[in-house]
Amino acid sequence: MGRTWAIIERELRRFRRSPVLIAISMVMPIVQLVVLGYAFGGNVKHLKLAIVDQDHGVPAVRVRELASAASSGAHTIDTIDYVDQGQAVADLRNGRVNGVLTIPPEFSRRVLARNEPRVALIEDNTDGFVSVALAGTLGGMLAAYSQPAKAPRIGGQASLDVVEIYPYVPYVQYLLPGSVVMSIFMMVMIGGGIIFIDDKARGLHEGYLVTPIKKLELVAGFNISGTIKAVLAGMFLLIIGSVIAGIPNAFDAVRLFRLFVVVVVTAFALISLMFLLMVRVSDPMLPRAVFGTRSSACCSRTPASRRSATT
Repeated sequence: MGRTWAIIERELRRFRRSPVLIAISMVMPIVQLVVLGYAFGGNVKHLKLAIVDQDHGVPAVRVRELASAASSGAHTIDTIDYVDQGQAVADLRNGRVNGVLTIPPEFSRRVLARNEPRVALIEDNTDGFVSVALAGTLGGMLAAYSQPAKAPRIGGQASLDVVEIYPYVPYVQYLLPGSVVMSIFMMVMIGGGIIFIDDKARGLHEGYLVTPIKKLELVAGFNISGTIKAVLAGMFLLIIGSVIAGIPNAFDAVRLFRLFVVVVVTAFALISLMFLLMVRVSDPMLPRAVFGTRSSACCSRTPASRRSATT
């Protein structure tokens, strides 16, 4: 065990002397988690909606109350009252608000006369995702507004109630396990792939064989040292990523222990697999080509493929 520990200590010292490598291997998966997690999916929250009430009648007040209810319920929108429509549109152009809901002066009169009352939504159509979210939220709000105050005793129309068997999972939480595995795999590349090939190319491997170290101890030293580095990177991203993704009870002791066991087993399995694949490779360009192919395959995974896979 002492000879195996000598290999482990050498690899860990080598890793500690490369702060740039440590930073890249631990920071890049977090950057990927934040950028991809919030760019590709998730419900839109806290969109700023400017409300310009030019009517001030009772029906207009009810529209504003429904908008406030949507703001305090699903938190999709945050309402801001404006007096001047021109100022609201100017703030929309400058990016201070995401949309302007205008209630025209004759809205209450048209509602009481049943003469096709209308409200206007002015939106920034350069951001299609936000535009669709605003239109859907306000469309549902106006559909609820148009319902009769007193429902008939016998419903004349059939309705469909959709019940989702699984709760909604934000995309950033869905992406977190993949980012953790990516962080582990980056350490696998360092510990079980490129470094071993570079040692062989530099002649250090022959130096190991003339020492009393056995081949089993040499393999165990490389695998255990790579596993330690991969576990450090995986647990670091797991804890920081859980906070970023909003995982409930992120610091629960039992949960962290179970995840630690999963990370250790995953890291050791990947390190062993990589060492098995690279043990007979002598060309240092081959593992880089393999890793480049793997990175391209990972980057090609889109939300559409995620939806099709979950379906």
